Parts: sequence; C-alpha cells; structure tokens
Amino acid sequence: MSTAFSPEELARVAANRAALADAHAAREASIDTWLERLSDAGAVLMPLIVAGKRPVERRWQETSTIDWDEIDAHLRRGGNIGAHLGASRWVGWDGDNGAATAAMLAAGYDLFTISAGSRNPAYHHAEGAHVLWRLPSWVPQVRLTGPTKAVMLDNGASIDVLAGHHQVVLPPSVVVIAEPTHYVGGYVTASEAGYCGPDRDGWLKVAADADGWLPELPLWALSEELLAYAPEGTDIGAPPAGWEPMAGTVTVWREAEAGVREPGEGDDELTTAVDQLDLLSMLEAAGIAGDRAGFDSCGPCETWLRAGSDAEKSITVHDCDVHGGRVQVWTTAFADLPQGGYSRLDAYCGLTGRERGAVMKELGLVQEKRLTAVAADDLDAAAAEFEAAAEAGDATETKPIPSPDKGPKGEPVGRVIEVQVGPDGLLQRAQRYRLAAAGMRAKQHAAGAKDGAVLIGADSVVGAPAAGANALQPMPEPELTAEEQAAAEAEALADKRDPYRHLPDPCTEELEELVFGDPRLPQVGQIRTAARAAAMSPWSTLGLSIGRGLLRVRASVLVPDLVGGMPAPLNYQIGTVGASGRGKGAAHGLVIYDAGVLIHTEDSIDKKFMPPSGAALAGLFVARQKDDDGNVEVVPIREAAWCDWSEVDTLTAQSGRGGNDLASELRAAITGAELGTDPKKDGADPLKVEPLSYRILVSFSTQYGKPAMALMAERDGGTLQRTNWFSTTDPRSLNKRPRGPKPRAEIDIMRGLPTSHVVKHPDGDRELLTVDDAIHDEVWEAQANKIRFDRDVDELAGHQNLNRLRTAAWAALIQHRAHIGAFEWEWAGHVMEHSRRVRDRLEASVKGLKKAQAVENGGLDFDRKNAAELAKVAHTEALLTSLAKWGRDVREGRNKFGKSGPTFTLRDIQASAKNAKSERYTRAAELATELCMRQLWVCEGERMRSVEPDLE
Repeated sequence: MSTAFSPEELARVAANRAALADAHAAREASIDTWLERLSDAGAVLMPLIVAGKRPVERRWQETSTIDWDEIDAHLRRGGNIGAHLGASRWVGWDGDNGAATAAMLAAGYDLFTISAGSRNPAYHHAEGAHVLWRLPSWVPQVRLTGPTKAVMLDNGASIDVLAGHHQVVLPPSVVVIAEPTHYVGGYVTASEAGYCGPDRDGWLKVAADADGWLPELPLWALSEELLAYAPEGTDIGAPPAGWEPMAGTVTVWREAEAGVREPGEGDDELTTAVDQLDLLSMLEAAGIAGDRAGFDSCGPCETWLRAGSDAEKSITVHDCDVHGGRVQVWTTAFADLPQGGYSRLDAYCGLTGRERGAVMKELGLVQEKRLTAVAADDLDAAAAEFEAAAEAGDATETKPIPSPDKGPKGEPVGRVIEVQVGPDGLLQRAQRYRLAAAGMRAKQHAAGAKDGAVLIGADSVVGAPAAGANALQPMPEPELTAEEQAAAEAEALADKRDPYRHLPDPCTEELEELVFGDPRLPQVGQIRTAARAAAMSPWSTLGLSIGRGLLRVRASVLVPDLVGGMPAPLNYQIGTVGASGRGKGAAHGLVIYDAGVLIHTEDSIDKKFMPPSGAALAGLFVARQKDDDGNVEVVPIREAAWCDWSEVDTLTAQSGRGGNDLASELRAAITGAELGTDPKKDGADPLKVEPLSYRILVSFSTQYGKPAMALMAERDGGTLQRTNWFSTTDPRSLNKRPRGPKPRAEIDIMRGLPTSHVVKHPDGDRELLTVDDAIHDEVWEAQANKIRFDRDVDELAGHQNLNRLRTAAWAALIQHRAHIGAFEWEWAGHVMEHSRRVRDRLEASVKGLKKAQAVENGGLDFDRKNAAELAKVAHTEALLTSLAKWGRDVREGRNKFGKSGPTFTLRDIQASAKNAKSERYTRAAELATELCMRQLWVCEGERMRSVEPDLE
C-alpha cells in the first residue's frame, strides 16, 4: 500500500509525534476487540492515513474484499481504519451537532461511534455522533446514495445520510483535531467520551444485536424505488414525529448525480469542461483569501479553508466517483452560496459574487446551440482563442470522430475527443484560421437575393465569385472615447515595459524581504547591500554567490540519500535572466570568500572555463600523465571548476553541433555522475572522472525571447530542470550612487564537515550533511507521488527539491552548520519561488515569440496563397464565360444540344466536355450553380435555361 501525505498532514503528524505515540499505545489493548466486533458486523474495512481520515489507497471506492491481517498490522503501525459503506451494505446517519445526537437518542436509536471531532468542544461539529444501520437483505445489490445536503429536523438537528461510495471512520482510530483524539464506541458514558455538559452520563450507549450484527435500517428511510423490492406484506412503518424529513432519503444512485448539470446544459462536453475547472487556482487568482487545507475522506478531493475560519474545511472540490466534479460547501460565510452541493462554475460565482454568464464567456464555456453562418470575424476570433490557449500552456485540441469506423471501436458518430497537439500545434491551427479569414474577405462579393437559385447535386457548392471592386471591406474599428483611448494607450505602454506582468513578479518586495531581510542569515543582507551599491541586481548576485560558495566546499561533502540509494553532490547550475548590459559578469566580485585564506593557489577557484565538448569538460578535472616507468595514467588535476557562458547562444551553439556531447555531459556533471567517454580507438586510455569526485558550477546568461528559444528546446533533456534561475532586475535599485568605500560581503563558508559526519566508503570517505526528519519526509513523499505517473504535472520542477536542498546546504554551511534545519529549508523555498517565477516568465517570452512568428509567417503565406487564389479565380471566370456562351448557343440552337429545345440538363453539360477529366465535366454542378446565382441561367426542375442577353 502507498501512503501519500499532503504537506499539511505531514506537519500535523510531525507536530504531534509524541502525543500520537501515547495515543496509539493507549488503544493497543482495544484493537483485537474492535476488529472482532467489526468482523461480526460484516464491515469491509480500508486503511486510513496516520492521524487523519483520508484513505491510503486513491481508488478506495473499488474496495470489496478485506485482508484482516493487513488491517491489524496497519493499526499497530499507527494507522487508522474506515468502512466502505456500500461494500459493507451499511447506511450511516452522521449527526453534525448535539441537537442531532439528542434527537437520535430520544427516538430510541443506538449510537455506534463518537468521532474525534465530536469529542472536541471547540470543533464545529462538536457533540455529534454516528448511527450505523445494516440494509435489509432484500435490498438489491445496487449503488445507493443519500441527499447532497444535510437533512434538517425541526429541533435544529443536522444529519448527513451516508450510503454507497462513502466511508466512515471507525474506532480505534486516532485523529489530530486540537490534539490526538480517539474515536470511541461501545458502552461508554459521556465523561468517557470526553463531553462537557451536565446530566449526560449514560446516554452514549452504543448497542448491537445479540448476534453482533448492526440493527436493520428503518424501512421508511428507503425510497419508493427500493421499497418496491420488499416482500409482499412487509410493514414499512412510519418515521417518528419530527423525523419526516428523513423518510425516503436512501435511494439508488444515478449517473446524473455524479455532477451537477448547468441550467440549459445539453451535452456532455460542457459538463466535462465545467467539472475540469481548477476552482482553487481560480479562487487564488481572484484574490479570495484562504488556504488549501488538505484532502477529504472520499478520495483525491482537495479541501479549502477560508481565511480566518477555525473549521476543518470550508469547501470540498470533488474529483471522485462519488461526487464527480461537484463542490460541497460547508461554510455559511458567503451570502450567495448557502451550504450544499454546486457545480464548480456556480461555486466560483457564489464565492466571488460574479455574474454567471460573464464568467462562462470569460472561461469560453458559452456554446451556440444553433447553426449559424461562419464569417471571417468568427475565424479570427477562433484563431485568437487558439493563440490564447497556446500562451496559457494548453496542449490539447478537440476533434470530432466523424464515423464509428474512423474512431476507436464502439464510439458513436460525432463524439468529441481530446487530441494532444502541443502549444505549437495550437498556433499552427490558429494560423490556418487566420489564413482562411483573410481568404474569405478577399473573395467576398456583394449579392442580393436571387429568385430561383438552387444548389445542383448533393455535393455541389457555389463557385468562385467575381473579384474586384465589389469586394466587401472589413468592419471599421469602433471609435473610442478619450478616456478609453488613454486607458488603451496606458495598457499598451505597460505591456511594452513588462509584457509578462500578468505572471507573478519574481522580484516583489515581500519575496525580497523573505530572502534578503531575515536577520538569521545576515550574510544575505550584506549581499543585497553590496549589490545595490554597485548598481547590480541582488538576485543575480545572490545566485552567483551561492554557486561560488558551494564551489569551495570539498567534493566529498554530499547531501544524504533522502530518496534512492545515492547521495547527491553540491554541484550547482545557475541561469541569470535579463536584458544585456545588466552587469552579471562583474557581480561575483562583490562577494569575497577567500579573505581568510593564507595561501592562494595560482589557479583561482573563480577561474572560468568554457569547454567546447564533453571530453573537454572531463579534461578540466583529470589529465593523462606518464609515470616514472613511462606508462600513461589518468590523474586528477583539479577538484572544482566553474564553467561559464556569458551568453547562452554560445552554449547552445556548441552543444547543438552534430555529435557534440557537451549538453548531456553537463547534465551528468550536475548530478555528480561519471564524466568522459570511451575512446574511439581500441587500446586507448579513456579519460574518465570518477562519480562524486569533483565539484562544478555551471552558469550562463540569457535574455527573454529569441535568445532563450534554443535553451527551451532542452526541456525534455533535463537542462532546465537542473537550473536555478535568477533575475538581473532590481525594481528597488538606488536612485543615487552611495559615497564612501564600496561595500563588499565577506563570507566564510565551511569547506569540510566535522569527523562525526564522515562515512567510510570504498571509493573514498564521504562527508554527509544531515537534515530534519520533516524535510526528509517531504522530499520522500514528493518522490513517491511523482513515480505514480509518467510525467510530472509541472515537468520543469523535476529537480526542484534537489535544487532546494543544495541552496539550503549553502545557507547552513555559511553559518558553519553541518545540518539543514527547518529555517534553511524554508529560506531555500523562498529562493526557489523566485527561480520558478523567473522560469515562468522565460517560458512565456518564448511562447509569445512563437506566436508572433506564427502571425508573421501567416501573413507571408497569405500573400503567396492570395496570388495563387487570384489566378484560380481568373481561371474559373474563363470557365464560366465559356459555359455561359454554350448555354446561349443551346437556347439559340447554334449547337447540337439546342436541336431538342432551349433547355438542357447537368448531363448535357458533362456531355459537352472534351473528356471526363476536364473541368467542365468534374465541376459541372459547381459552375452551373454559380451561373444560376448570377441570374444568367434559371433552373426549371431538373432542366436549366440561359436568360443572358445574346452578345453575338
């Protein structure tokens, strides 16, 4: 079994580790009793995560059998358990408050479980309880469900009816609310359950039949559809007074209930589009304050907690078999969104207060339900949508399957499917739409209504119209008011200054203070002071300072193997991004590492290299020499090297040459792998560098747009994933040059670790940094989640945690600490956030460039195609002129077809052609239709006649 914890869950477990150990020890004696009781009750159990209510398995709804030994072992390892209600053939009544518990007891119903939340007086469902029932044996084996909202009784009782694909947490589970708290059941009193209140002892009894089975569900709680299966003469009974709202609440699940359909929605495509909206990201973009609180009990369904709430969750965004894409609202804080179930679209509108129709248009969800003529403006609008989708990173295109034999087996005619085309594919389709729109405008001609005009033949179309002076002009742009014009100009100027301002700013003041302003790391503050005094960017200076610092740490110092079986080196790769002339090349002189070094070597550690190939890269660290006997041997010549390319196009040009292995060797170097390749000649000595025996810093500079295109092509190779990105921008640079000596940041980094961190190894001793358990857990869980899929959700974040560990290691080593703690990890996370934002802007610049090129190429293609189209129009006009003369000759009896009268058929036109390959034969229907449209011919049933004045 795989246990995937969210960061919030890991934090909760870590914060309560000691208390959880005591709680688990306290429940140890009751495990056997509860497993026996649940076995007697026919429970189908599933493992839940430690200290939480979420199932371990993602697709727990498919559970139908149970391994009791595995469940026993899971409980003794500290895990929790729950029951699949549908598979157990149980129904649950979940009382949400004390009024519900009192109502259930007053009606004579025995309680089964007191949940952990119910036992916490400060919890929003305090004093609630669960009643569990077994279904009558005659109820068919179908999937059941209850109402989407809690049932409200007159006394204020709130009760959820749970059935089918729902799960209920069972004792002896322990969940962290304010502190680790047990689920309790059996014959317990109020004081044992943890309630606070007078006169409640004795009313929390949890009963079962004598044979150990749960009591049978009252039949009046079943829907009429299910009651139809009851044996003849069965007494259905009636609900107790006040319980009428609970009657008929257990019913058969219907497919339509898996997702709330939109009003007026008539197709599955729109339903799917609504169910796939990323609601939580939309709320973040809209500025609705709150936090992603974790996952709900029904599966991979994320919960959200509004800012300032002390509840467990405010909404649940479902993505499971139980609820489909529905949103359950638990909070009452939003006037436009009462508690209950909603589609993602309606939930977004209710939470933001926006009008539904406007949101649907903004999201592209509005669909026409009738056939309309397609105009050139429509094609331009469709092209704009494809371009916007490509810019947003979309990679899919919807295509209909025209017939069952062309689609996958069994798919219906006209079904719409998603096809992976990539952003470039979307841009190509946009270009085709632009060309079609331009061609349509070039061929438009004015024409009034024509009586008697028809389409001849099933596949006939109107042919090419006359070109020239009567072509329609595009609609003029609407005139703007002075205010609108000023706003448009301001928007254009803002886009020119920062075309990526719609993306998160990597240099915000808040992020800057988190990185440079923390008093626990004063060296970083000194870097900012020195950079600003020298009119340099603090960010690019920091990036180079981290890389240069790690370059001085012994190659034997490694990050421990948090995942896998190999430790990782502190090798670092930096990409500085910004316009040329920002001074990155001189930024490394602002930070001094070697002020305290008494003996300087001739070959400075800061010496830069630019190896032209993979073999040259290996040659930086080892060389061939002859020993005293004249034998050639490979010996180390350098432990650390800085490879720097001031412009990235130099790097990509070198690595892009045919057969050049520089790019692949650089990627290997960052991971500390073996460097060098085997020689082509037999018997030659290979020039190899042993793994983890060297330290390397790789740095390069790039600009937004075209210079980065070749670099972005490396995304599949892994270069981008291994890079830490830093901006050369500083929005808060100084206005005046500071006087006095130019400040420098002097940093003393620990170059080796204490002997307590040294581990013996056959290939040489290793010095391993240590990390907090919570960091180890986070990195391990991220890797466990990643290997479940072929591709990452964010494919460029593949090495994010390793890059973050190396950055955190630098923060620890400049404090002369050999341990990466919570502070260093958090600080490095802020640095990685800056890196991610820079990378996103770099990607956007390349996408924007591709879009502009596509438009430009489209214009050139149109010029070429327009010339060809004009030639085609002229050729068609010649065909029409010839055929019109033939029609006049028929009418006047000047050819053999006119001997039988002035009218003719489509077959006569084809018979007048030279052969079956001529255009008069193949395009007969098209040409005849055009002449009818021009009122030169008229159609009389299946026969046609020329009405054009005789020109002869």
